[in-house]
Amino acid sequence: MFDIDLIWMNAAALILALLLDIMLGEPPNVVHPVAYMGWMTSLMERLGPKSNHIAQLLYGFLIALTIPIVFATAGYFLTLALKNLHPAVYIAITGILLKMCFSVRSLGKTALLVKSELEANKPEHRKSLTALVSRDTSNLTPTQIVGAAIESVAENTTDSFVAPWLYFA
Repeated sequence: MFDIDLIWMNAAALILALLLDIMLGEPPNVVHPVAYMGWMTSLMERLGPKSNHIAQLLYGFLIALTIPIVFATAGYFLTLALKNLHPAVYIAITGILLKMCFSVRSLGKTALLVKSELEANKPEHRKSLTALVSRDTSNLTPTQIVGAAIESVAENTTDSFVAPWLYFA
């Protein structure tokens, strides 16, 4: 029922992905699949309908389905092909691809940077916070900055760590 070899290979790929994240952090955008997802999303948005609200809603639904399906399908068939090559190749490539889906090191590093800048009363904490939040940070009080950082770390932990690992499992 279960392929024990595949379970061990996936566990090794997961450990490799975490080690890569801890040691190297985020790769440059030129090799980052998420950057390509963003590019594809932007392209599809530009090509979408501009006036009809129903058409925009349906087109947005199409984008929300298409992009994850394209990338998940490509990842699935790539790892399926790699599994048949050699376990070491499967573990290495799957670990690298999985690492691209999450960002523990970068998330923690940014949160600690905001904390240290806020404690040192440096104005840069507002700029650093924008790496975590998408809202305007210019008028936030120190208490609101702490709250925004905590909220963003919690949300990003789900988005950039828990979800990719669960989907991988």
